[in-house]
Amino acid sequence: MSYQLIKNNIMRNVDELTQAELEELRSSYYHQALDDGSLRGVMGKKIKSEEEIPMDLVKDHYRDYLFVDEDFFCNIEN
Repeated sequence: MSYQLIKNNIMRNVDELTQAELEELRSSYYHQALDDGSLRGVMGKKIKSEEEIPMDLVKDHYRDYLFVDEDFFCNIEN
């Protein structure tokens, strides 16, 4: 694994995320593409739910991003 320590946060790429974090990214991707009208063009068909988007497509979209734990609601402790 490749890590960068920035302000005490470990930066991770999309391949190092947990399943829950990836699900959040898929949801974000779905809603962003739905809002800007690009979803049908990307998928080539009408999508009714975010679960229909392949995780490989999500990973490709976020390939150049780095993430920290605080980027995801699933990592917020009550």
